[in-house]
Amino acid sequence: MRGFLAVLLVAAAVGHAPAAAAPRLAQETSPYLRLHAKDAVDWRPWGEAAFAEARRDQKPILLAIGYFACRWCHVMQRESYLDPAIAEIIHRSFIPVLVDREERPDVDAAYILQASLLGLPTGWPLTLFLAPSGEVFFGGTYYPKVETGGVPSFAHVLREVATAWREDPAALTAEAARAADALRRALAPRPGTLGAGEIDSAQRALLEDVDPFHGGFGKSTKFPRASALEALWRAYLRTGEKDFAEAVAGALTAMAEGGLYDHVGGGFFRYAVDPEWRVPHYEKMLNVNGALLALFTEVWRETREARFARQARETAAFLLAEMRLPSGAFASALDAESADATGHKDEGTYYLWSETELRRVLGADADPFLAAYGLAPPERRELRTLDDPGTLYRSETAEERFDASLARLRAEREARARPARDDKLLADWNGIAIAALAEAGFAFGEQTWIEAARLAFADAVRRLESPSGRLAHSWHDGRAGAPAPVESLAQMARAALVLFEATGDAAYLRRAETWVGQAISDHWDPAGGGFFQAVADVAPALTRLKPVIDMPDPSGNATMVEVLAKLYFLTGAEDLRARAERTLATTGGIVGSDPLSSAGLLNAADSLRQGLQVVIVGQRGEAGAERLLVRTLAFSLPARALLVIPPGQSLPDNHPAHGKGQIDGRATAYVCRGTVCSLPAADENELAETIRAMRAGL
Repeated sequence: MRGFLAVLLVAAAVGHAPAAAAPRLAQETSPYLRLHAKDAVDWRPWGEAAFAEARRDQKPILLAIGYFACRWCHVMQRESYLDPAIAEIIHRSFIPVLVDREERPDVDAAYILQASLLGLPTGWPLTLFLAPSGEVFFGGTYYPKVETGGVPSFAHVLREVATAWREDPAALTAEAARAADALRRALAPRPGTLGAGEIDSAQRALLEDVDPFHGGFGKSTKFPRASALEALWRAYLRTGEKDFAEAVAGALTAMAEGGLYDHVGGGFFRYAVDPEWRVPHYEKMLNVNGALLALFTEVWRETREARFARQARETAAFLLAEMRLPSGAFASALDAESADATGHKDEGTYYLWSETELRRVLGADADPFLAAYGLAPPERRELRTLDDPGTLYRSETAEERFDASLARLRAEREARARPARDDKLLADWNGIAIAALAEAGFAFGEQTWIEAARLAFADAVRRLESPSGRLAHSWHDGRAGAPAPVESLAQMARAALVLFEATGDAAYLRRAETWVGQAISDHWDPAGGGFFQAVADVAPALTRLKPVIDMPDPSGNATMVEVLAKLYFLTGAEDLRARAERTLATTGGIVGSDPLSSAGLLNAADSLRQGLQVVIVGQRGEAGAERLLVRTLAFSLPARALLVIPPGQSLPDNHPAHGKGQIDGRATAYVCRGTVCSLPAADENELAETIRAMRAGL
């Protein structure tokens, strides 16, 4: 039996009649599940009922995990799940379960980990075969309709797995038990120290992983990896070593000039499939664009380079124009696929241009434009003629801006069929976008961005929070989804803290405290420390994970440590600092062995160890206080905790600036790290020198 599985695995590296429709999914909150409501496959949503059915019928489970914007999820649906013949095989031998990975990140994370521990290919669509008890015994990702390049057809895989289960279920159950054992071993605590020395070593290890030719991380497929770039940026701010800054600036420039960025309409795609960043997969995700907006903002603060300011502004404009729901919060994604003039859907159709089209639209301006912009063929295609479409990228040597030409292309593109938008509201992704937009508004002095962030926050809370105060992870079409995993609570709390700093409204601080309390109540591990991803009553089969890996957003434990650190600096609540320390102690071992995948934890440890507390004693809106505030915001301070308090207001007893006030009745600033505060600064230039010295640890 293991031989059968081995043969199928090598190839997979790259009882009742079919239902006419699948009404079970038609009422689900997930737009992705609803897309499959009329499949020939009679999908079950994730839940105990599906596992009970599998146990009763002694059938294995076919678990398919995907998401709305996923190109190959759509392809597999068209090729296989809409096919009555494929559905008949599935219904006869399996219990089919479909999961939206964005709506249930806990389920996705558990099965991605389990599959990887078995040496199975991972990615989306994720196609797994489970024992009725829930453990994986075989699987892969995309299976084609017909055998392609050595990858077996999906029908062949289904028949072989069904035969293996029918002939020797005990052997496959043993394979599933092996997966469960591997999972338990993988989830054993990985304690470790994350002090200044360990942080520095991990940051330098990351620098060694940077692609010296094309920027970023990876030798083929390139993801933005904003957390890892942030770790390098923090190292630069601390040490002043230019290698760190150049690595970050180089990666951001490559992304902004390459095909990862939509030069015509704005916004970044999810990832590139080539080392030069020219050939993207064409889904646009809210979290990716929010994270990059935050990073471009921080780099601009320090460098004041116009290219970084322009990229931040364009990304903010994209979020507000393309991703904002009518009610104020943000949608999740734009689909990778779109239709051509005949209605045929393919990846990237909306974004691609042929040289013939460019010359028709731009006329006499085409030659200088094509000297500055190239066309990269989409994945698995070539540009053989002037009519073959490609992705625009900007030449590294181009200096001139072509805003007028890009505007003409944008107007031309409006006539095309737009990609579908996933209007699902996700708490964690909204938190990322809201925090980035508010911080960018704070940095650039764009009050309209801050107001948009406030509106998005209020809308998200209104839709995601139950009458009992419990936060949901998702909302769509009038209904909330499952309870928030820890990353949703953490990202929304982080957004609340950024809004508190940007506005001074203490209601945001109280909201963050509420969600941290909810995380402690529902997710904290009192025995081992750290936070479980899911609440106990909705955790996936097998186990509750403690997330430490960035996927690609900072893990739930990383963001929660960041939030705990900032709340501690703002409120003086020692319990929060203690929980942050314990979380790092129980999870920090992974940073030394795999800093690229756990850069979020690395940054969180840096915030706790190196956090700068800036206290301005003065009235918001008063000229002196505003001058000090503006000067503070001119600095890139990723580990900043900012308080603006009126004269006479007391700080917590354990705050290093406790008891300090104004000098000569003027607005006065103090910069503190640990238990040490700077001398008072009432002059903005003096404050700038103080921040530079304190940031460098001098």
